[in-house]
Amino acid sequence: MAPIVHQALHGYSDGHRLIASSLSLSNAHARTMVVMSDLSGPGVKPDSTGYLTGYPLEGTGKYVLARTWAAPEMQRPGCVWTHSLIIDNADLATLQSADGLRSAFRRPTGPPQKSEYNEPVLIQSESRLPFFASRDRAWKIVNSLYAAPEQIILVDASEAEEDEQLIAAIWMQQWPRLRRAFGFCSLAGIDRSGKGIALDLQFVRSADRHVRAKFPNSVTASDVLMEPDLEPLMADLEGHDGARIREFLRKTGGDVEGGRRAMLPLCQLHAALITKQRPDFP
Repeated sequence: MAPIVHQALHGYSDGHRLIASSLSLSNAHARTMVVMSDLSGPGVKPDSTGYLTGYPLEGTGKYVLARTWAAPEMQRPGCVWTHSLIIDNADLATLQSADGLRSAFRRPTGPPQKSEYNEPVLIQSESRLPFFASRDRAWKIVNSLYAAPEQIILVDASEAEEDEQLIAAIWMQQWPRLRRAFGFCSLAGIDRSGKGIALDLQFVRSADRHVRAKFPNSVTASDVLMEPDLEPLMADLEGHDGARIREFLRKTGGDVEGGRRAMLPLCQLHAALITKQRPDFP
């Protein structure tokens, strides 16, 4: 069954604020969404398609996936529109693809009609398709997330659509418990984790030393040593995983704590079960 999710629109109205929503939240959670829906850093200039931000709304059993667009029609510089989808964790766990969520975003084309955002929205179900992109770049990003699980992963932004597809593919590959805790932004100018929400993966215009200074506890994807035991994850993203790693993660990860730290030992356990060799845990 296709899930029905709540939605919200934030934008400029005598300050950046909530314009309309189909869900009432506590003041604390509402403030979190106001902060996370604002421009992702000084000087950030989104493409015409905007950028994605995903984060858990802690304590609500919900996850927010949002798209932010520049709003140059506003007189105040730096204004944005942000359309957020507020997803129940139970519904998030059932999704095979994020394409239905991504296709549900709508940017206001004029003065926003509150009625368009005051009701929940039906998410169309879409089949998971293999992800195709630069394998070397994708492999470095996947490897860094799980080989350096305690750090924020910074990635040089490339083509916006390709970056979003890669982020969505990585996110949907995760087992439900990790998926609902995983935070990301496809275009960031400062560490958005500093706003009280931990974002594991953040894409930036340039990951040089000057930019990295704005992201404490971060590492660039290309700086992380490659961990061969994570290779089955890439095979799965490319659509030719005969070892069925995704199914294993979904069945096994439900009771596993540790977030991203758990991915590498789970991959090692999966390999050991296939080869019938004792896993070499660190």
